[in-house]
This record gives sequence, structure tokens and C-alpha cells, in this order.
Amino acid sequence: MKDLIDIKNIKVVIFDLCGVLINVAWENMDEVLQKNHVKIPMDVFRKTSEEVFQFHKYNTIEEGVDIFLERLELQNNDPLRKTQIEFLNNWGTLSKPNPGGISLLKFVKKHDLKTAVLSNAFPVKEAWKTEWDINTIDKFFFSYDTKVAKPEKQAFLNVINYFNVRPEECLMIGDSNRKDIEPAKSIGMKTLYFKKLGRAIPLSILEPVVAKGF
Repeated sequence: MKDLIDIKNIKVVIFDLCGVLINVAWENMDEVLQKNHVKIPMDVFRKTSEEVFQFHKYNTIEEGVDIFLERLELQNNDPLRKTQIEFLNNWGTLSKPNPGGISLLKFVKKHDLKTAVLSNAFPVKEAWKTEWDINTIDKFFFSYDTKVAKPEKQAFLNVINYFNVRPEECLMIGDSNRKDIEPAKSIGMKTLYFKKLGRAIPLSILEPVVAKGF
């Protein structure tokens, strides 16, 4: 691999969540909208969902769903409200650890590097972190807590500031060029495009590669 990364000077490894550490089995949005008689375009529905649940801090999921439905003027759609509450309370149970990402995480932890998750995620329950085998992560940066989402540079700067390191001492591992790789590179971080490596990396292949610098 010609673009190996020298990790001798890396102090913090930052992982995206969905698509890297876990694989998410999203429900078919078209079916959800049709079943609940929603005529709003799917892209509007999804964008509003992300804006509300990936940014807002609220006391309960129910409160968040009410904000979401009001924005779409669907506050009287009780079946959809029930569907959204159930989804947000259980989406993590539909997700499974990604073997390739977990192998990377375990290798990094074995070498005593600090780790972080930087993710534009729906609310994550503490129990899911154990189920996903990512409970060893040192710090989680979720957009709904920080109020900053990738690809905004501040999302990456939050990690740098928390660990008190320089950008070049960080490695960002993500599966989106636009949200993960490009903004991380723009502030001087090292990057690893996860899709290039594949979804399930055998540790026997991973270790020799990582030992040279990922």
C-alpha cells in the first residue's frame, strides 16, 4: 500500500460510528412513509429527522419526536409518532458491530493510543456501546451533545481540544469522503478511508499493515 500512515506520532485515533464501527440496518423509509400516509418527499423527511435528532438536546425521545413532527406539520399523525418513537428507542438493536472496524479499534487500544468516536448519530444508549463492543472508547463526540456536526471543522477541533493534541497527531477513520476524510485533512489530520479497506478485515492481514503505519 503506497499511502501507508506512519502512526509513530499518532496520539488519538478518531472513528466514525455508522459504517465503520457498526453496521446499521435502517428501515425502508419509503415503506414507513407510505404506511403512515405521509406525502412529504423522503429526502425532506430524512433531512428534517437528521436536523432534529442529530442536533437537538431534549429530555425525552418523545419530546424530540414531537419537535420533529411539528416541523413537518405532522403533529396529528399519531401512528407516525408511535413509529418514530419505537425506531429511536430501538435503532441500536438493529445495528451490529463491524468486524473490520472493531479489529482496528482493538489494535489501536492494544497500542495504548487514545480513541474517540465522532459521529452525526441518532441518540445512543449506553447499553448499546457494550453490545457494539465499543465501550473501550475514551470519549464520544455525538452531534446531539456537541451541537456541531460533521463536516463542520469545529466538530474535529472539539476532539483536538479535548485531548490537547495537534491535528497531525490525530488519525480520522471514516467511510465518507465529504463528512470524514476531507474536513479532517483540511485541518491537518491523518486520515484513513475505511471503504478502501473493506468491511471485514482479518486481523492476520490487519496487523502487518498497521504495524507499518495502517
